[in-house]
Amino acid sequence: MGRALLAAFGIALLSMPPAATAQADLDRQLALQRSEIARLRGAGGGYDSNLIEANMGLGALLSRAGDHEAAAEAYNEAFQLSRINYGLHSEGQLPAIEALIRSRSELGQWQEVDGLHELSLDLAEQVYGAADRRYLSLAKRHGRWRLRTVAENLLEQSSRARLAAAAELSRYYDEVLARAGGDSPSLLPLLLPILIDKSEADLTSATAVARTSFLNFNSGASPFVTETRCEHIRDPASGQVRRQCYNLQVENPRYRQSQYDAKQFELARRLDTVARTVEGLQGYLDGGGLDAVQAVEVAGQIRRLEEESQDIRNLARRERLF
Repeated sequence: MGRALLAAFGIALLSMPPAATAQADLDRQLALQRSEIARLRGAGGGYDSNLIEANMGLGALLSRAGDHEAAAEAYNEAFQLSRINYGLHSEGQLPAIEALIRSRSELGQWQEVDGLHELSLDLAEQVYGAADRRYLSLAKRHGRWRLRTVAENLLEQSSRARLAAAAELSRYYDEVLARAGGDSPSLLPLLLPILIDKSEADLTSATAVARTSFLNFNSGASPFVTETRCEHIRDPASGQVRRQCYNLQVENPRYRQSQYDAKQFELARRLDTVARTVEGLQGYLDGGGLDAVQAVEVAGQIRRLEEESQDIRNLARRERLF
């Protein structure tokens, strides 16, 4: 009887369309993985280190099934177990964090994704050090993430906050390069792409300033000034004319010009950052340590930075918005 049932089940599977067969197989794998997790908990307790890999496997299956919320929960369980078993600064946490970033990204939970990127970078620095290739690879990815948050406003920031975030990104790249040892020939293959990414961030920052209305810039000047105004009035009782003065707040006629000047100052500052990045790229080019492909790429990037800097200046003049 058992063989007959199995045979019938096999025939049913063969008769199912490919998509249904794949889903049935995935459901079976999920059931088995959950059973394995229950077995491990029963045998070794809730903090058994074997549960780390088991939860990572469950998360991968749930991601395939499109259940990204449940997948994130499984990955988070693996992350917490890794911390418990191996300490707060253990390399084994990084795969779980990376998986969490993917799941939270699928859910559009950008604030959580941002925090996970920060956590991943901080942990990698603790584990590897600032001059390690593995850390620099993550630092490069982290910079691109931060640039994306500015370009797409994923964190729903105000115009002023996004301008500040773009400026902070340039400083971030400077710190990464300085701490890694910017003149280290052995790290050139990693440092050069980071410097090129920095140049893109600097251009994005300057373009953001150029496209932002001058009304969003704080010049330090007051939007209003106090004026004293006087008039002659006749006293109804005595019939005498007397002079009466009073203070009145009026719009500062220089306020908008001061805002425009503040925008131009900020734009000049950010274009100066682009110019310094060009100098850094030129230093790599003149140093002779680049291969032919790298030299062509760097020379092209320098030309692009110089041309787009001029385009940004022209854009800023058109965007005065008076």
